[in-house]
Amino acid sequence: MIEIEKNIYIPPINRNRRRTPSIYPFQIMERNDSFLINCESNNTYHRKMIQTRILAEARRNSPYVFTTRTVPEGIRCWRIR
Repeated sequence: MIEIEKNIYIPPINRNRRRTPSIYPFQIMERNDSFLINCESNNTYHRKMIQTRILAEARRNSPYVFTTRTVPEGIRCWRIR
């Protein structure tokens, strides 16, 4: 069972965190450029997790629009706008 505790201090939000630089080349991509992430795993969950990570990072770090697709070699990401 989970224990309920009272009067625990809530630390302030740290708004000065530095973001780590992206390992993906979103900022230098031009329209219709793409890159490939090699993914040998046939595990659908693993591939979807990678695709979600790529698109989430693209939304945070770039004003452009990206899409991903599973291809035989792995996962490919395109800048579409």
